[in-house]
Amino acid sequence: LLYIIIFMMHDPMKDPGDYIDYEDAERLCDSARDNIKDWLILSLLWKCGLRAFEVGQIRKKDLLAEDNMLLVRGKGKKQMRIPIHPDITKWLYIFSEFIVDPDEYILKGRKGRGIGPSMVWRIVKSILKNLVSFIQSQIGYYIHTH
Repeated sequence: LLYIIIFMMHDPMKDPGDYIDYEDAERLCDSARDNIKDWLILSLLWKCGLRAFEVGQIRKKDLLAEDNMLLVRGKGKKQMRIPIHPDITKWLYIFSEFIVDPDEYILKGRKGRGIGPSMVWRIVKSILKNLVSFIQSQIGYYIHTH
């Protein structure tokens, strides 16, 4: 399961402590549905178990759609075939539709390279902040109406 990510922003060596349950993780992913790129990043992290670095390194040639698999380059130049949900496959193909070069990154940063781990965590942190703000506003509304 996806564990609380905020602790990683300050000290990645600390114990993550509590885990969020399946429903909370789904709510986190669903909260990013307005921005498909953010949803895709969260889904690759949570549903596929990719590391932040691996998310940014996905290239067009890594999509193995016929098997709903993704070729992932991990630590130490290891390569793994990861099963991915058909929805994730569909959006990866949509993002890569206009990419001609099979070596080109799907999720690009400013300079056309793959997004880095710090950008992935910035996106996740932003989604978490928005979700927490929304939950707090709902709790505040509930308290004020009763």
